[in-house]
Amino acid sequence: MKETQTASETLCVVCELQESKYKCPKCLAKYCSVICYRIHKQSPCSLPKEKEQLSPSDDLPEKKELDIPEYYQLNEKHYDALKANPGLKELLKNPNLQELVRKVDHSHTPELELDNFQHNPQFLEFTNLILDIIEQQNKSI
Repeated sequence: MKETQTASETLCVVCELQESKYKCPKCLAKYCSVICYRIHKQSPCSLPKEKEQLSPSDDLPEKKELDIPEYYQLNEKHYDALKANPGLKELLKNPNLQELVRKVDHSHTPELELDNFQHNPQFLEFTNLILDIIEQQNKSI
């Protein structure tokens, strides 16, 4: 059964005006936009204390950190190129693709979800475009 969230739990922690759409990967703070994320990143953050003290649930697999080589890690220029790409923006208007991305994002086993979607034409087009954009940025760095 899904818990309901109060309005204050879904508001952006920075501006406290808009509904949050994203979470900081480091501290899990909820924010609504790139502008609020950049403001949030001006201060150091870390995993909330209550999250550090919780042990993994017995019914959910533990979410593991991925060992990603530095060459494949994204930087601000990568994110800017992704945000500015009109083809990527157009693909993300598709509600079916949005749902697939949401499933990967909320999964405790994202690698498994990615494997499940690798044959989906929409998801394949989406991931290939992302990889092309990142590769172009890596060539220009």
